[in-house]
Amino acid sequence: MPTSITITSEFSGSVVAKGATDDLSAQLLRHAGFKQIDDWHGRRHRLSTTTPLADQVAIATHAAEMLRAARYDVTLPPSLDTARMSPPVHALGPYAAGAELLSITDQIRAAEDSPPSRPMGPEMKTLRSTQSLSSRASTTKCPASPSLTRT
Repeated sequence: MPTSITITSEFSGSVVAKGATDDLSAQLLRHAGFKQIDDWHGRRHRLSTTTPLADQVAIATHAAEMLRAARYDVTLPPSLDTARMSPPVHALGPYAAGAELLSITDQIRAAEDSPPSRPMGPEMKTLRSTQSLSSRASTTKCPASPSLTRT
């Protein structure tokens, strides 16, 4: 039966892990940054009260992740869990950037194929005329040699 470990924040400002009765859980907590205390309360692990709050949250979350990976049942309040604070992961995971790029490319192609929905400003008119000039120039004969065509 897996051991239940509770990581909580106390009124004193320290973060305490209770229930780590075996050596593996104690070693994982020490590796995360907790100090082991053996006193009349029994074995427990705590962070110093001078540990900054951001570090307390990071250490507690890291310890909980390691303990859960070792199949321990860990209770961690939401105030100490950065996994709950992180933004949701995109459904495509590592392919999210590629999907976003594909979406932008599709939007650009759709904008090039459709007529403008509002009157063009001077910048857009200049861009359109430059595009039409460049497309005409690419199909005209080269003046130096009438048999060559620029592509």
